[in-house]
Amino acid sequence: MVRTCKECGKEFVITGGEIRFYKSKKLQFPRRCKQCRGKGKNSVKTNEAIVILYASSHHGNTQKVVEAMREVSGAVLVDIHKDEIPDMSNTKALGVATGIYKGKPDEKLMQVLSGLNVSPAVDGFVVTTSGSGKDYSKIIRKWMNEKHIGDAGSFTCKGFDTFGIFKLFGGIAKGHPNEKELSAAKQFAKELTAKYIHRESEKNA
Repeated sequence: MVRTCKECGKEFVITGGEIRFYKSKKLQFPRRCKQCRGKGKNSVKTNEAIVILYASSHHGNTQKVVEAMREVSGAVLVDIHKDEIPDMSNTKALGVATGIYKGKPDEKLMQVLSGLNVSPAVDGFVVTTSGSGKDYSKIIRKWMNEKHIGDAGSFTCKGFDTFGIFKLFGGIAKGHPNEKELSAAKQFAKELTAKYIHRESEKNA
């Protein structure tokens, strides 16, 4: 399939394998060439060393957390329900962020991860939000282990939850994530930045 890049205007080819992949994951075909996709949708004031794939389906809890992380790290954010998966050839740390629904991560996020090819040189980190604030990273860590991805840590906090039965009671954890939790998320991101951006820059200096 030949398409014209909406960003640079050049023609590019989507291979048969790529077509099958996008159809199997129910994703839209790319509208930009590989080079332009590699820049990421947040190419201004962003750093491709840290990429966060996230799903935030209900109250935007997870989105608030990853946006706070981007403020201090310049991470490229990819909403897997809306965005194309970018070229991650320059990625040093890959974040997987999701709300938790009945004890499980976002279903579509897990589908995308199952078909994602990631270099073993990449380290992974997990971000979760839930009504209880418990650490639900086990399933995603299992995926990381299967892909031989290094562990760069995890961040978890409470998030307003009206999923399922909680809706009958007006939800739980209203007002979360709060400023204290978002500040903690920024601190976590600062530490990632120091490890995967600043130190790498010093090595190449």
